Parts: sequence; C-alpha cells; structure tokens
Amino acid sequence: MEKKTILIVDDDSINHDILSEMLESSYSLIHAYNGKEAIEKFKTYEKELLLVLLDMMMPDKNGLEVIEELKKDKPLEIPIILVTALETSDVEIQSIKAGAVDYIRKPFNTDVIKARIAAHIALKKNTDYLKKEIETAVKERTKIIESIVVGLANMVEYRSIESGEHVKRVQDVTRLLIGRLCETTDIFKSYTIEELNHIIYASTLHDIGKVGIEDAILNKPGKFTDEEFEKMKEHTQIGAKMADNFYMGENGEFVKTCKDVILCHHEKWDGSGYPAGLKAEEIPISARIVTVADSFDAMLSPRVYKQGRKITEVFETLKQDSGTHFDPQIVEVMLKLEPELRRIYKEEEN
Repeated sequence: MEKKTILIVDDDSINHDILSEMLESSYSLIHAYNGKEAIEKFKTYEKELLLVLLDMMMPDKNGLEVIEELKKDKPLEIPIILVTALETSDVEIQSIKAGAVDYIRKPFNTDVIKARIAAHIALKKNTDYLKKEIETAVKERTKIIESIVVGLANMVEYRSIESGEHVKRVQDVTRLLIGRLCETTDIFKSYTIEELNHIIYASTLHDIGKVGIEDAILNKPGKFTDEEFEKMKEHTQIGAKMADNFYMGENGEFVKTCKDVILCHHEKWDGSGYPAGLKAEEIPISARIVTVADSFDAMLSPRVYKQGRKITEVFETLKQDSGTHFDPQIVEVMLKLEPELRRIYKEEEN
C-alpha cells in the first residue's frame, strides 16, 4: 500500500531529522526549509499531500504568512498543523483562526505527534469521501452531517484529556432530553425531525473551540486563576468562529444550530453566564438543553482534581440551580430520566 505523504516545513535541519525518525516508517515525507520553498512544494505535490507540518517561526515567511499565501486563491483542503516553540496562547489562537487545524509544541513528543497526525489524516480522508458523496448525492444529508460532526469532535478528543467520552455522553443525554421534551411538552412542536437531529449532532461540537486553548490551561489539574479562566472562556467564541467556516451547502440551519450551541452553552438562565450574559429564553433552546447535559456529565465525571459525584447528588444540584443556572422546564424533564441516565452511566440505584 502506498504511504501517505506529509510535507514537513522547518528552517532547522535538526528538526527535520527528528521528525523523519519519528514518521518515515509510516509516511512518505517531503521537506521544505523556508516559507517560499514550502509554498512551491505545496503547489507541486498538492494532489499527493494529506497533511502539512508547518513551523511557525522562519526567517522569510512565518507559518501564518505561509497559510495566508496558500489560501489566497482557494480554500485550504489539506490540513496544516503548526509547530511552535512559543508559549503564548495568542499564537495558538491566531493559528486556529488563520486556518491551521491544530498546533504542536516543541520539543516534540512522539506519541502526541503521531496521534494528532493520524487523527487529522483520518478526518481529511473522511471529509474527502463525504465531498464525493455530496457531489454524487449518494448519501442522505443527515448521514453526511453526522459523519462530519464525528470527525470534528475527534479533534477535541486528541487535545483534551477529558473530552473524548464526555462529548459522546453529552450527545446521548441530549438525545434523551429532546425525546422526552417532545413527548411531554410542545416546545418543539414546530420542529422537523431533521432540525431536532441538528441539535443532537451540534451537542457533540459544544467544546470544539477548546482546540484554540493552550494545553497548560486546557489540561490544568486544578482550579484556574482568574486570568486562566478568562482565557478558557474564549473557547465559546473560538468555536463559533470555526463554525462560520462549516460548509453544508444550502443547509444553513445546521450551521446556525452549531453556532448557538457552541457560543451559548455556558450562558445561564439568570443571565450570569458567558460570553454575552443572555437570560432565560434569550438563550437558544438548543444551548439550554446542552447546558444541562454538559453540566450533568461534568459533575458525574471524575477528574484529576476531583472525584465524580453520584447521580442522586447531581440531581440535587440540578434542583438547587433550576431557575438560576438552568432552564426549569428542562431540569424538570431531566429529573424524570433517572432510569435511562443510570443505564448510560452504569450506576445502580442505592
């Protein structure tokens, strides 16, 4: 089987040697040693490339300038991972906004590099396949959406020590809540099945903006400082900007639902949340549902800095925070889902 091809761009030959030793057994490698050469080789080998490892700091053009040049004529379809020795979160956020799919810190960690490369190559192959399916109209729209969402959510899993299973459980709880809300309320009486599925799929992407938060904050084993918390809060806005670039053909409603969930899942019923301080029904219903699902899983899940709580204890917190943090109607329905939730979390009733 032909090896997958990666373009490595770095002005330091030692870094080329290190990356070659890590990757040459699994990938075909093309090398460039400055920004100008990177652009030339990218255009020459574009049809063969599956991924680019791009150094941030180079003497002629830095990594961001190379990306800007590459996307000048057409959208980037090949994932670019920026490689940086800089420790500032601003650079990392700039790289994501510029069009990089991820960033890797120097000095290199073999396991991290291999895992992230594999994830983004898998996502590219999945995206390429989906584009072909869209063009030929072989697959139904909902299946296309679901596949793209799963691929995007996997990026968060590779960045965060807690997000992989978390996003799957949040989706499961969101699905349960929507089903019971449809049965017991008229809140979704004007929604189609497709629109309800949009909320379920979007719930998986609620934390997608965390790819723009630096590792030291994202995976900190303890309480944030005020400054760190302000940085973490930016993940809602970073994620919403990423959603602006989703392409779903004429299916703009799905993109809107994604943005609502991503941007507003930390808003609170009493207006004390972020980023906009929205209150009550100013908060989109999709985000209000995901807020409950997300908070429920976060309280139940053990972390390095806390123990997981029991479902009975979490239900008590939901009751206490109903009408302040959470939409009371959604909490009321959530409390009636105890048997189903215990099955999801494999917790027996005491």
